[in-house]
Amino acid sequence: MIENIPVIDASMFAHDKHEQLDKDIGNAARNLGFLILTNLPSFEPEELEKKITAVFELETNDQYKLMKQSSNSANPNRYRGMFISNSGTTSSERPRGYEIGPDICYPLHKNNEVDILREATPFPDVEKLPEWKDAAAKWFKTVQRLGIKILASLARSNGFEESSFAIDEANSISTMRILHYPTFDFEEKLNEINYPLVNHRQKNFVQTTGGHVDSGLITLLYQCNEPGLQAKTISGEWVNVPVIKNSLVINFGGLLERVTGGLIRATEHRVLSTGKKRFSIPFFFEPDADQVISAVPGAPVFQPFYYGDYLWTKATKFPPNIGLEHLRENRGEFIDPIER
Repeated sequence: MIENIPVIDASMFAHDKHEQLDKDIGNAARNLGFLILTNLPSFEPEELEKKITAVFELETNDQYKLMKQSSNSANPNRYRGMFISNSGTTSSERPRGYEIGPDICYPLHKNNEVDILREATPFPDVEKLPEWKDAAAKWFKTVQRLGIKILASLARSNGFEESSFAIDEANSISTMRILHYPTFDFEEKLNEINYPLVNHRQKNFVQTTGGHVDSGLITLLYQCNEPGLQAKTISGEWVNVPVIKNSLVINFGGLLERVTGGLIRATEHRVLSTGKKRFSIPFFFEPDADQVISAVPGAPVFQPFYYGDYLWTKATKFPPNIGLEHLRENRGEFIDPIER
């Protein structure tokens, strides 16, 4: 265990007997809500990272073609695509992002024109980035299948049916996000009067991403070998999430917290910076938009809801999606069993 974050050897997924793996994942999910997977089978993120993050090296005009409508009014895409941070006093420190849906490696869903959560992803010109789409598709599919194994392990470790958290790969609405934290003048921020710095262990930082809890099942994150991510422990202490080469950081989302009655922890996390350029690639593991969500056996019962209804209430609180609430109607009645 490093900085209170459990480190788990993922090579055990290759074996039929994985009692220890299940135990380790279950303990991490219940006690902290964060873990680090090393020795990932058949996956070396560092090999793909440069090909994937190269999308931010495109010429400005080529990037604008990928922007969400909130960042480029000429574009039709509103949920998938690139986004520019909202203007404000800290806009120069906020990351830019690119959100990619399952159509990177699965056929576009038949409901893509009637449900914004199924929206087609705008992709870069293959002539400009010839290796990008294959690399991104490999990443999406590999990480999603790893997520399926993690959730099966988590179910076993808690005495649930192995399929309790299963998803349909092709019909999920998972999102792969590529984040670019730009370089900025940190010394300038230190000298700026009343600038909202964060003090951690007697050092000042700029908070580029505020404390939050992810909404879905799990998030699988590659830190691109750069520190900055922190998780909040049960005691309320912020701890650094260590960077380990070719590892993935796993944190559990609000949906698992809800369906297990709090047995699985959805942990608050944030990103601190001293102005250094940084990339990260989180994968938000989501079920089908039309999947009905209910409590697992033994957990407090709540009124079942469609996953898409739940996600849309959370997604439209994320700055690039604010103002889009009217673009999707709930399929049923959604009453949140907990407030986060």
